[in-house]
Amino acid sequence: NGLNAFYPEDLLNSSRTPSPMMTKVVRFNAAKDSLLTYYETATPNGIVIDPSDTYFLIHFALPDYGNPRKSQYMARLEGFDSDWSYLGFSNNIRYNSLPPGKYTLRVRGVPPNGYWSAEDLLVPIVVRKPFYQRTWFVVLIILIVAAGAYGFFLYRLEQQLGMEKLRMKLSSDLHDEVSGLLSGIAMQSDMLQLIVKDEDSKARLHIIGEASRKAMSKLSDVIWAVDSRKDKVEDLIQRMREHADDMLLPMDVTYELKIEKIDLQQKMPVHLRQNLYFVYNEAINNIAKHANATKVSIEFGNAGNVFEMSIKDNGNGRARSSSKTGQGLSNIQMRAQRLNASLQIIRDNGYTVRLTMKKFA
Repeated sequence: NGLNAFYPEDLLNSSRTPSPMMTKVVRFNAAKDSLLTYYETATPNGIVIDPSDTYFLIHFALPDYGNPRKSQYMARLEGFDSDWSYLGFSNNIRYNSLPPGKYTLRVRGVPPNGYWSAEDLLVPIVVRKPFYQRTWFVVLIILIVAAGAYGFFLYRLEQQLGMEKLRMKLSSDLHDEVSGLLSGIAMQSDMLQLIVKDEDSKARLHIIGEASRKAMSKLSDVIWAVDSRKDKVEDLIQRMREHADDMLLPMDVTYELKIEKIDLQQKMPVHLRQNLYFVYNEAINNIAKHANATKVSIEFGNAGNVFEMSIKDNGNGRARSSSKTGQGLSNIQMRAQRLNASLQIIRDNGYTVRLTMKKFA
């Protein structure tokens, strides 16, 4: 029988191993619920995977016709795998739900009794982004949001301008029509007092004239409150001075208005301006009617993050709400609540109304 000797490397096929070839691509499309198979795999961009593809398989083979089932493979997906994966005798590889991006699949093969292929099979793979991750969709959403925000801004601006026009028209109409009518009634009552001889009639005409003038004064406050051209802090302060002049100076009551740390050009929301003025208005009216004062101190301004308005007199009377109108102090409290402000009413060494709230200017 004898003894046989050999070198193992002599058993290997010394011919050069060609690179593997891609044979087909199988994709499962969840949107179509179908398994799609492609045999013509050579495309300029490689394999394109849609966002709806749940998984895909790539089949390949060595062009070896001796015993192809005994060929072995290894693969690596550049951009996804960190190292080569040994596939054994399996001639396909599967990937599930790859993230969007560009990849390159490298495949090496070795036939029985041969060497690993010197050149790799290179398969470009492009996984498309879902439509909601694409640049055009993001830009479209940004444009839609920007257009919506711009449209909303224009709508609010139009509403605001419309409201301001309505307030201007209302204040002008009230001034021209109603104020003129009340002024005419007051003048007619004064003229009739000079003509009539009956004392009772004169007294009634005098009451009508005074009522007309009071109504004109109240209406003037309302016209000022709704006029959109009077929305600055300095407009409010000017109106406060005018009211103090009208109510206090004829009664020989001096006043001091102190303004501290506030922007006079700051525009004020209409509800803020109206409620602040009517609190001040009612406080001055109560002092003029009931306080028996000779001096009034008014402070209006900011202290840190707090706005404060205080009206203090040196009188010895009782500043109270009018029994005829049923308003007065209760009206001041109601308006302070509308402003979410803290209200103090102090009857010690005179009469003090102090309103504090969050800084607005």
